[in-house]
Amino acid sequence: KIDWEWLSYNPNAIHFLEQNIDKIDWFWLSANPNAIHLLEQNMDKISWSELSSNPNAIHLLEKNMDKIRWKHLSLNPKAIHLLEKNMDKIHWDQLSRNPAIFEYDYEAMRNRMRLIAEEIIANRFHPRNFDKFVGWGFDDFNIE
Repeated sequence: KIDWEWLSYNPNAIHFLEQNIDKIDWFWLSANPNAIHLLEQNMDKISWSELSSNPNAIHLLEKNMDKIRWKHLSLNPKAIHLLEKNMDKIHWDQLSRNPAIFEYDYEAMRNRMRLIAEEIIANRFHPRNFDKFVGWGFDDFNIE
């Protein structure tokens, strides 16, 4: 027997769901990132709590700010700009689980690792360590 709740939530089942509109579980479909076109055609059936956590639904949420469920939106990695504009509505415990709250400074990380890499290379390939390479395919390397 088909479990229509879980099928409605499955991003890879959209084609099958399109052929069985009458069996869709709209609560779970609202969380499905590949179902936006179906939700746009059936706005009256949307679960706004689930849609608020859907990363592909930001444009629908922006047009229906009064329907946003902020607890769920606080988890949405694509909603950072909305959360920044509505900080009084953020659910901080949920935001703490949102991976998009961190920004990585890749240039600084690269520069930091470059210094460490140079130090490691200088240490490992120092002549006093050549004897440690025996058996590593450097057998013809003459250490004298």
